[in-house]
Amino acid sequence: MLGGIVRRRVFAVMLLALIAGGVIAPAAAQEPAAWTLMFYLTADTSDIEAPMVLDVNEIEWVGSTADVNLVAQVDRTEEDPSWTDTRRFLLQKDENVELVTSPVLESLGEVNMGDPASLVDFALWAAENFPAERYALVLSDHGGGWTGIGWDQTDDDDQLTMPELDAALSEITGALGRRFDLIGFDACLMAQVDVLSMLAPFADYAVLSEETEPGYGWPYFFTLPRLTENPAMTPEELGRWIVDDYHYSYAVEPYAGSEDLFDLNLFDLSRAAELDAALSGFVEVAAGNSAEVLRAIGDARNNTQAFGGRTPDELDAFSSVDLIHFLTLLSDLSANPDIDQAAAALIEAAQNVTLHRQESEALAKGNGLAVYFPRNASVYTGYGANYPQEVAYMGDWQNFLNTFYGEAAAAVPPGSLSADQVISIQGVYPGDVVSIHQPPVVVFDTNGIDILEVSFSAALQLDDGTLITLDESPLESAEVTESGESIISFADGTQTNQFAWGVEMPVITDGEVFIPTLLISDRGDPDVQIVSGEYLYADGEIVTAYLIFDIETQAVASVWGVSETGSAPFNIRPTAGDHFLPTWRFYDAEGSLQLVPADYEPLTFDDEPFTFHFEPAVSGSYLFTIRVEDIAGSVYIDSTTITVDNEALDIAYRGYTDIDLGINFLYPWEWPAPVYIVSEDGSAQTIISDAESAINIYVTAYDAAYSDDILDAAYSYLDAVETVVYDPANEEAVTLWGYDGTILPYDFTVDGDPHLGALLAIYVPDLETGFLVDLDTPEALADEAWAVFDTLIGSLNFFMPPEAAAQ
Repeated sequence: MLGGIVRRRVFAVMLLALIAGGVIAPAAAQEPAAWTLMFYLTADTSDIEAPMVLDVNEIEWVGSTADVNLVAQVDRTEEDPSWTDTRRFLLQKDENVELVTSPVLESLGEVNMGDPASLVDFALWAAENFPAERYALVLSDHGGGWTGIGWDQTDDDDQLTMPELDAALSEITGALGRRFDLIGFDACLMAQVDVLSMLAPFADYAVLSEETEPGYGWPYFFTLPRLTENPAMTPEELGRWIVDDYHYSYAVEPYAGSEDLFDLNLFDLSRAAELDAALSGFVEVAAGNSAEVLRAIGDARNNTQAFGGRTPDELDAFSSVDLIHFLTLLSDLSANPDIDQAAAALIEAAQNVTLHRQESEALAKGNGLAVYFPRNASVYTGYGANYPQEVAYMGDWQNFLNTFYGEAAAAVPPGSLSADQVISIQGVYPGDVVSIHQPPVVVFDTNGIDILEVSFSAALQLDDGTLITLDESPLESAEVTESGESIISFADGTQTNQFAWGVEMPVITDGEVFIPTLLISDRGDPDVQIVSGEYLYADGEIVTAYLIFDIETQAVASVWGVSETGSAPFNIRPTAGDHFLPTWRFYDAEGSLQLVPADYEPLTFDDEPFTFHFEPAVSGSYLFTIRVEDIAGSVYIDSTTITVDNEALDIAYRGYTDIDLGINFLYPWEWPAPVYIVSEDGSAQTIISDAESAINIYVTAYDAAYSDDILDAAYSYLDAVETVVYDPANEEAVTLWGYDGTILPYDFTVDGDPHLGALLAIYVPDLETGFLVDLDTPEALADEAWAVFDTLIGSLNFFMPPEAAAQ
């Protein structure tokens, strides 16, 4: 008995010594298991090292079994002193989710994970020591579509490019004498045709994300127990579970609400050859009809779901767009039957290769498979210079891009049009001095060919010449396609346009510091707004980043960093004490975007999220700019100076200006913007409502020669509603801005509930127009409603519409 106890103690001491030394020699090759999963984790990237180490702990929480080997090679940065080298593990089950406790099988020192030889060595080592009937390879780190995956920070941000992956996978599968059963990229933006075509010879299935991945990546704690409990699972079944569990983890639990853009997709690589053939067929047809379908291609590309970021700059950097969405729009916009047929064939091939997919509601236009498609030649030259060399096998698609850019340049040769030929601001109404009470309406003409984008910006001019853009937005001209989708499209030739500016500015705050800055719209997700800037970690590290604000709550929903290596944006988990400083943006005289840090103290992260709200714009001089971009990427701008005077105004109200009718009035600041409706008979009405649409005010214009005409219209208006009760004896004569009017109070019911109303009839002889202003309110809200109504009619002022003035 004594001897037995001693032997156990000696064995325990030996085992501890081996663990303390950091290395346990791998056992001799075992009998083949059902599965070996090889995890190649480039955690040598400081911004996602922590979540990737968490992935290792998730895998350990499940642990290898006799039937399932979970093998990993993990490279780390030098920032965590606990271990910084590259290590190999057979990950064993434990319930410690904070420390990696599996014995280290090999400690390799610093390994360049961006060297394809490192991947080859790991995969062959894993297969030799942990043979199995089925093999899966999962690569984890930042991804960037065709540009590659796995930026190794310690080794000059070296990465695995497509040619390197192709060579490595060829060597591995050649040595094994077989393909992988499944290859997955736990990384952003890898579900591209450009990536799929490279992977096809080396695996049966692939699991890839079309959009960026949230920081926590795949939920191994959900999927791996399914495999260890059922090691007879097929590769397709495993791939489907990976996709479904990923979607569940971000849509339901445990990460619900942490990010609104996410997707994952399973591809059947045996169908990739069909996809390549259909792509070649489409390119051939498009080349034969390139001039005819140029505009359709440009509009389709401009409206296609794009991936890789929230801001226009980032979307340009990756230029990854949904293939099926693009082809669907192209078919809708093109009148060429050959294009329709070729697009349909390519859509079918893309659907066939995409075996199973899941995407968030905000990615409803995503279909699982993207393609690299810069929107114009300038973007292609700026970001895709290496594309022809990196993905030489995509020669057909490169021909398509070159043809498109060539036709665009031929249609609108760069430099052939001057700015004043394309864009001209005609005027600002009612005048050049504006405020929240008298917001301007800007009228401008465009006269271009194949215009794809029109936008405006309002920039405050500081005394030192600095420009701070406080408002910026695309100006949309909508068209509905055959399939019912509303897209942005601009007609050729001269078009007169108008839009109103609210003379307000967004302000973001941590509760202590308030910074005016620009909210950037996300065309792919109208429920969010973006603020770009710099994220300042408490330890002094600074990264370019942006805040995602939820429009409904007006609070920060997530924070994303921008990698300097060119990889996809990465999810940042703010820590109390970290800071954020917005960048101010403006366009220079050439139309190029310029960025400068805000001249404020930074915001500080704590338990409460940052929020945004709107305030009246700072009084001063503003440069108001209209920017036009055509299909060739040429930019044209026109600017005018507007003076803002928001001093000593009642900020409980804001103004509404309608230059078609020549009318301006005030309504509550917190209420939604008025809605302008044109009926089938051509009559127009403006509706002003509170947030619940309980209190409603209707402004209707009528052609009238005399004041009696509009008064007759008022009685006809009331008589048309069966439940309205009024007494003409209660008429009240009023004079507003020198114009005579009449107010008629009345009562009515809605579903039996008592309501009160008042109808103002006023005639403006200068405009030969009569106006009816009608208040409808529940009796319970009468006091609030009357206050709003009195303020609105008391603020009414009229001016000659520009069109009438011109005549």
